[in-house]
Amino acid sequence: SDLTEMMADWFQMSTEICTLTLSCGGLDNECGASLTESLVQMADCANDLIASASDCIEDPFICTYDVVTAVDDMNSFVANLLSAMDGCRLHIMPIKTTRTHNLLWRYSRRFNRRR
Repeated sequence: SDLTEMMADWFQMSTEICTLTLSCGGLDNECGASLTESLVQMADCANDLIASASDCIEDPFICTYDVVTAVDDMNSFVANLLSAMDGCRLHIMPIKTTRTHNLLWRYSRRFNRRR
C-alpha cells in the first residue's frame, strides 16, 4: 500500500512537470501529462484493491466501497488513456516517411520481382 501510494505520488509529480512545460516552456506535453495521469489512476486502483483485501474480512461495507473506488479508478485510467491517444496522435510521423518503411518497401519489391 505504501509502495503504490509512493508510485502514485511520483506519477502525479511527473504529470505536474509535463503540465508545467506545457504552460511555461512552450512544449506540447499534453500527451505525456495524460499518460502519467493514467498511471496515477492505475496506482490508485492498486492501492484500493490492497485496502479492500484487508477490509473484506472485517467490514463488508468498507470492502464494497474500496472495490467501487477501484472500479472508478479503472474508469479514470481508461478515460485518461483515451485522452492521451487523442493528444499523442498529432505527433506521430506518417509511417511512409520512416526509414524502416522505405527499407521494407524496397525489400518487398525485390522479393516480389523474384517470384
